[in-house]
Amino acid sequence: MKVLDKIFSFISSPAKAFDAEKKTNAGEAFKHMIFGFLILAVITSVIIGIIFSIAAAFATIFLTFLFPLGIPFLGPLAGAIATLAIAAVFFGILIGGIIGSIILSLWLHLWAYIFGARAGLNQTFKSVFYGFSPTYILGWIPFVNFVIGIWSLVLTGIGLTKLHGLAG
Repeated sequence: MKVLDKIFSFISSPAKAFDAEKKTNAGEAFKHMIFGFLILAVITSVIIGIIFSIAAAFATIFLTFLFPLGIPFLGPLAGAIATLAIAAVFFGILIGGIIGSIILSLWLHLWAYIFGARAGLNQTFKSVFYGFSPTYILGWIPFVNFVIGIWSLVLTGIGLTKLHGLAG
């Protein structure tokens, strides 16, 4: 897949990958970001679904011991809660990620402009959208996602310097 190859190129050799994207438009970077957040949302939602299924199974077993005649609405209730949680996580990551990336791009562009970046807002958008490539595929891993988030910010900084021509 071309998109996954691009994601891995930003992780493995970011300077070279950002140099290759100097002439692309921000629309391509926006598609990259949407696809990346879709990957993250799907993986995270599947994991949440598995966790809720396991928790519901244990709760059902536990409550069966407490109430031997059973609780008739427990199964449908657990299913409804799990479905709601999965949907909330999926759309929260997808919509929150997109909106957050746009807001972060605008904020960073303000500061980049103050420090001499004059290549335009599109270059800042591309820096953020491509810079978060590690988060798209590894952001679902607990505790590791903190380090991945920092690495994504570092990549975004590399993108800003490369795409705006701020250094060397």
